[in-house]
Amino acid sequence: MAKQTTLDFPRIIEKIRFEDGSLHPDVRVMVRVFKTKSPQLASHLVITTNTQNKITSRDLHAQDEIQFHIQAEFKRRFGILYERTPNEFVFSSEKGEIISNSKLGQSFLAVVLKRSGDARSRQYKIWGKYYEQVFNADTFIETYLLAYRIVQYCEKRKKELLGEMSKSDPRRTLLANGTYHLARMIAFMWRKGDNWSDLQAIRTDLERIKDDPTLLEPYHKDALQQLTNIFDDNKEFWQDPSVALKSSELETEIEKYLYKRLAAA
Repeated sequence: MAKQTTLDFPRIIEKIRFEDGSLHPDVRVMVRVFKTKSPQLASHLVITTNTQNKITSRDLHAQDEIQFHIQAEFKRRFGILYERTPNEFVFSSEKGEIISNSKLGQSFLAVVLKRSGDARSRQYKIWGKYYEQVFNADTFIETYLLAYRIVQYCEKRKKELLGEMSKSDPRRTLLANGTYHLARMIAFMWRKGDNWSDLQAIRTDLERIKDDPTLLEPYHKDALQQLTNIFDDNKEFWQDPSVALKSSELETEIEKYLYKRLAAA
């Protein structure tokens, strides 16, 4: 019979304890030290050396300079806590509205970059294909917040209307799942186009939303009706609305409607 060997776990554990601030002489710890003048190195090292761990793309970008920049500016200008990593402020003594970079990215992708389907169903693209378009130093901080506020209003209005709307109303599906499409349409109709280069206009619009919580209500009603009309005009969309809301075909139809409407104004 083979001799059974048992491991002396207490002794092993004792060797790696460091109650007095030092490791046991037998313990060896492998470390890597990098010296550089590049402020971006930390982020790049995390990305290239942590592929074996359960780390999301969002986590990998948390140390990017642009993420710290947005966080600092949100705090300084608006008193908003910008969340670079999940639950970053759970144990913080800081108080205030919390906006995650994930939600901010979705809002910007839908409202400014006009990628509503990706914002709704392919969030991973925010941290991959579209990352540098979504998060970049050339974008006004106010633009991020305005896009977020429009989506935030759509989320609020969705909850209100779903409680009032008949269960047989076909608009329920679009209302429940089309938040980012509606936000994109509302932004265009309210602001009369896709001009995101006028900082003063963006600041004015932020103040208008802040001063009048119901400002976007008629635009939301209009957008929901027009989105319904687009589905009615393209019957295949109704066959599987969930698939349609992910599609570039729907985005194309929305753009055609919006610019046709603008030209007729």
